[in-house]
Amino acid sequence: MKTNKKMKTLLPLAVFAGLAVSANAAVISVSSYVISTGVGVLDPSTGTTFGDTGGVQLNDDVTNTATASNVVGWDYNSGTDRPLTTFDLGSAWDVQTIDFYTRTGNGTITSIDISVSLDDSTYSAVTNYAFSAPTASLDVSLLDNARYVRVTTYSTDWSMISEVDFNGDAVPEPTTTALLGLGGLALILRRRK
Repeated sequence: MKTNKKMKTLLPLAVFAGLAVSANAAVISVSSYVISTGVGVLDPSTGTTFGDTGGVQLNDDVTNTATASNVVGWDYNSGTDRPLTTFDLGSAWDVQTIDFYTRTGNGTITSIDISVSLDDSTYSAVTNYAFSAPTASLDVSLLDNARYVRVTTYSTDWSMISEVDFNGDAVPEPTTTALLGLGGLALILRRRK
């Protein structure tokens, strides 16, 4: 009889722990992004603006590293401003890695600056990451929780990006955390009876 009572108490706790663990390391869907730069977004072959209709090209799951199609590119020969792209993740996340897929045919990205914010107003200090391959997974786990991620690229000539993917854990809202805490407290109090 006592074993059955212990199981009734421990089973909800085990289910709760299982749900908490299974929420780890999700691929984060980007809500939107904005490219702001004085250089412009240009097509290397024609000198015209790349077609990034609706701001979806950097997160459309197409990871092209071979050709100039389906990439967003910036030409540094026409100015000194660096492209700044702000990604809105839709809610707060504990971002662990950011995966970049680039094309190196017209220039190579040498480094990337990343800063994060919860309110799109106050950003963290910029962290610089070295970059040397067409694809790279940057470990950004030391950055603060973020809803907005700003990315600035530096390259030898053209900076061409095909895809940017974010991976991390959702940060629970305070009300969710409070409800889970109250549920746990209720289970503990019930166990004592």
